[in-house]
Amino acid sequence: MALFSISLVFSYLLARKKQLIQAPKRRNFPLGKILIGLLTLFAFSLFSSMIGKMLHSTGTVNQDALNELRKVIPIGIFAIQTIFAGFFEELTYRVAIFELVFKKQPKIAFIVACLLFAYMHGPTNVYSWLVYGSMSFTLTTIYAKYRNFYLNMSIHMLWNAIGIVAALLV
Repeated sequence: MALFSISLVFSYLLARKKQLIQAPKRRNFPLGKILIGLLTLFAFSLFSSMIGKMLHSTGTVNQDALNELRKVIPIGIFAIQTIFAGFFEELTYRVAIFELVFKKQPKIAFIVACLLFAYMHGPTNVYSWLVYGSMSFTLTTIYAKYRNFYLNMSIHMLWNAIGIVAALLV
């Protein structure tokens, strides 16, 4: 947990020093846009579930692995790591790709960010590609439009938190 926390702080400070992200301000957390992002993810999730049922596939290998991990580590640590995965993933798959790797090619950045995020979640079938692809498309679209790390991070963290609460209730 200490190493995780150190990594988080170091990554944040480095991103700030390299001017990849700005200092957080209230305006970087627009509640309406956060809500729209969450509702969009929820809509895609419902759509993915319907397609999954038609394909007789309703789970992903990545989610199965997370469910198993949740059983063997304390829930507090699991929750913190899962929620803050949104920080690292947004910094890596949106900010770094758009602001460093493909800074002058936003269309290529968009495609690479979408595909890489989905791929790194280990899709193994059409359903899991749809689940992670739609999430990636949503978050990448929001980042491409607003270029606001904190907006994306907020949506991603809240989505992960909702997933944790749902898993605990089941």
